[in-house]
Amino acid sequence: MLESLVCPTCKGVLAKKGEILHCENCKVECILNNGIYDFIGEQGPYWGEISIDEMNKTLETARASGWRTAAQSVGSKYSDMNEYILSNTRIDWLFHCLDFSKTKTCLDIGSGWGTITFGLAKYYDDVWSLEAVKERIEFQKIRQEQDGINNINFVRADLLHLPFPNNYFDLVVANGVLEWAGLSDCSRNPREVQLDFLKEIKRIMKPKGCLYIGIENRFGFPFILGGKDHSGLPFTSLLPRKLSDVIVKISGKAGEYRQGDQIKKWENYRTYTYSYWGYRKILKDAGFIQAKLYWTLAYNAPKHAGKFYDESFNYFLNLTRENSNNASNIGSLLTSLGVNLPGWVIKLGLPFICPSFLIFAYKENQNISFESKLLELDLPNSSFLRMSGSHGISSKINYFLINDGNPSSIIKFPRFKEVTSLAFEEKRMAQFNPLNIRKDVIDNVAVFIEPVIKGAQPKLYNLSHNQKVLYWLLDFQRKTQNGYWDFEQLEAKIIALCNFLSEIHLDNEIRSRTGQRMELFMKSLQCVKIQRTSEHGDFFAGNMLIGEDDQVYVTDWEFYQEDGEPLFDFVFFILDTSTKGTMPKSFQDNFLGKGKYSPILETLISEYTRTKQLPPELILQAIPYVILRCLYRAATGVDNKHLDINRYIYLLELWDEICDSATSHILAMPQIRR
Repeated sequence: MLESLVCPTCKGVLAKKGEILHCENCKVECILNNGIYDFIGEQGPYWGEISIDEMNKTLETARASGWRTAAQSVGSKYSDMNEYILSNTRIDWLFHCLDFSKTKTCLDIGSGWGTITFGLAKYYDDVWSLEAVKERIEFQKIRQEQDGINNINFVRADLLHLPFPNNYFDLVVANGVLEWAGLSDCSRNPREVQLDFLKEIKRIMKPKGCLYIGIENRFGFPFILGGKDHSGLPFTSLLPRKLSDVIVKISGKAGEYRQGDQIKKWENYRTYTYSYWGYRKILKDAGFIQAKLYWTLAYNAPKHAGKFYDESFNYFLNLTRENSNNASNIGSLLTSLGVNLPGWVIKLGLPFICPSFLIFAYKENQNISFESKLLELDLPNSSFLRMSGSHGISSKINYFLINDGNPSSIIKFPRFKEVTSLAFEEKRMAQFNPLNIRKDVIDNVAVFIEPVIKGAQPKLYNLSHNQKVLYWLLDFQRKTQNGYWDFEQLEAKIIALCNFLSEIHLDNEIRSRTGQRMELFMKSLQCVKIQRTSEHGDFFAGNMLIGEDDQVYVTDWEFYQEDGEPLFDFVFFILDTSTKGTMPKSFQDNFLGKGKYSPILETLISEYTRTKQLPPELILQAIPYVILRCLYRAATGVDNKHLDINRYIYLLELWDEICDSATSHILAMPQIRR
């Protein structure tokens, strides 16, 4: 790798002596330590999402028990960290710029825990991960060794002095980095420092290369509502820089980081973000010829994205409004804001309040990308909305093509090109829905084209909609029934989940009571016959549509199992619908017979158990079993499809409270014995 590195100061050739690279002109040294090229040394900075002591414990766990176990341990304590470290959706911006003819070299600057780096390694031949924080890059190195990945190189270096040759990289990634670049030199104006950083990136890019920046909008909707800027204070990104500088100095809350054994602080406003036009201006000043900006709700989880000044965000608002079921998030807030506004107002206003940007900058004009080839298929479209599938390695990317404001078709392809499971999923999609699905191949990637289903998600409090879903499920299970489970097989599954229960970060008393409920469920299964049926595996309203033809369509067959249990899909559905609204009250009230959804819930349980000839209490006894199954696949699945560990732990805790607060019955059914 010596030819890939140069002196970060003079850009001259580095000589090698043992494990040390050095520049004879500048006397700069780089130590090769455990496969990491280190230009910083032991006195480098530490900042991060967790304390340095906890980070060191995480590294110990990673070495002893595996990086995934360590990551999940962090994720169980900090709910946002699970997705941050493990979700493959974090790389889904790539498809807006990916050019399969230019995938030789890429660089991920400020790579953190390495989530994006490891995703890039599936597309690029030679990947460089640059991270100043020693502990973070050590975590990446552990992951690389344990997963047997051989095309990632690690380097610690300064953002303003990148140790790479001119015109070297096809792609440079700066995700969540530009706003922090001003801290690299506190003696100068932050914009000047950011400009130097961008010029340094431009230097190392190939003529046809691309720079990707994921970053917040200075005037984004969350900041207008009072969300904290990187200064740690609200509204500082909205104000004139000089005024924000005064406020930060007075507050004394700018921020701090560890430098060796010392704690250092920056005392003024240095974490500059910009508007839609501000990013275009600074990129132009840095010498980039072309810049393309996409809107997204959160650049670190870019699950939805589209272009500005077209129909994509209008369509997203309509989709969110139709399918919100009282969800509370940035998307629903934006929906509430824009629901009564004319479409042209939304188009013009979006650049002002869009929460985050996905930015692609070029030294020369962009080449033909994979995305552009998708849009050139023989399918009518004037714009598109990109939507991610689940977090998993084997998940998919969806392009909703929009023509004159209306969806016309959906293009699906695997997130990672070597994955072949999407063909199986689309086969099930066609098998259980009356749809004609077409296949095409672009750049050796199989893409599937589905017609748009005209309809909307089932309405939460509409009894007829809920019954339609139930009847679809009963019909699906009838069509796929293949005998009955032997009790010993079910018993083995339950015992395995009980053993897993001991590994969950849970109060010991709740753990004990949950174990007792699992034993009761197992005893009840001895008295009934449970069918072998296929399982959808992710059976909730978000994966269903009631079409204009009044038929139920069920989508997203990633979790499909040929050999499954009928109880799982049904209980999964009623768990999800019972948690809509304000938690924990909605969940507790609905199962205690006091919630708005309670009458519908009781009707569904009654009809399902009557059809299946099962005692109603068995459904309630199955709830901790289903929660544990979901928790098990979230915590142990190497594919990372679902990462809702904390949500399922929370549901176990709430179910324990529900059972304890039920004096004589739950939904007028026999009480769950404790």
